Amino acid sequence: MKEDGETLVFSAMRQLMVGSYREVMQAHGAKCQRDMLYTLECIAKAVLLDDPDGFMEEYVVWMQNITRALHKQDSAIAAYRSLQVEVRAVLPEASAQLINSYLGKLIQALGVGL
Repeated sequence: MKEDGETLVFSAMRQLMVGSYREVMQAHGAKCQRDMLYTLECIAKAVLLDDPDGFMEEYVVWMQNITRALHKQDSAIAAYRSLQVEVRAVLPEASAQLINSYLGKLIQALGVGL
């Protein structure tokens, strides 16, 4: 399963390299990859434990604070939107909708807050 997450993340990062975030990906690609994989792990944990509130309170708030402190909201939003596209393209519809609902909450928090 970890390999599936890595494949999704690599594909999403490839989209960013082609787009307007090429420089960001060249400078911070390894950190972006790490964070996106960790995000998928946190989503999996929240789904397995049926704990969407824990995901919001523990992970999303932390990620929101970090990206704002580093002024990386725009690139993080672009990365997670790209990941949503990959999830939708690769996974069965029900699974994609579930994962993308969590990614959507994260994107919203990064953009406008909780």
